[in-house]
Amino acid sequence: MNAAPRGQDFPSLFPLNVGFAWCDQSEDPGARLLPEENALLGLTASAKRRRDFTLGRCCARTALARLGHGEPGQAPPPILRGEGRKPRWPPGIVGAITHTGGFAAAAVAADGDYLGIGLDLERLGRRTQRLSRKILRPEERLELEALPAEKRDTQATVIFSAKESIYKALNPATGVYLGFQDARIALSGPPDAAEGALNWRLCKSCGPALPAGFTGEGRYARRGDFVLTAVWVTHP
Repeated sequence: MNAAPRGQDFPSLFPLNVGFAWCDQSEDPGARLLPEENALLGLTASAKRRRDFTLGRCCARTALARLGHGEPGQAPPPILRGEGRKPRWPPGIVGAITHTGGFAAAAVAADGDYLGIGLDLERLGRRTQRLSRKILRPEERLELEALPAEKRDTQATVIFSAKESIYKALNPATGVYLGFQDARIALSGPPDAAEGALNWRLCKSCGPALPAGFTGEGRYARRGDFVLTAVWVTHP
């Protein structure tokens, strides 16, 4: 397996009016939770859970600072927890956090610019054939089977991650649950490219403004054994 990503190996995949931050445990050993954030974990949280939660919250506050949120010279506020354990963003902000394997990223934007922001980080090699059948729509499975065997895991991982990003972008705004069969992903380039664009289409209605057939865009990137996907949804 290839080396894991380090430092700023994952750049922002979002438009310029979206704040983005990336960090990992080796390069951010001083990452600390604010007291209000630490209280969310409780006393029984495992070391891994505490590490990932801490990295995610630190990324979120860094992303807010890069967006220019808040008063000059003031530290970003704590990121608390909303309904369904989702991050509770400050008023006027939409965003997403992702973490896995000691790495984390966060993205935030003004809710006047975007209905939702989605972001997901995944490690390659975790998609079994059985799981891929659950994740992929029939047309996506046909496209996967047409690829050389060595590229199939990357394609399945990018699609899985993109669907997670779509859910993170739309569910907080609509309250609608989206399963893996409820969105169709199409990549514009080879899945193992360093970076590429993706298009997605809803196969399930998320309300009058987001009917089945609604289309959106995003990007994906691969670094080592990891794939990062990003989705942004403007107001319909």
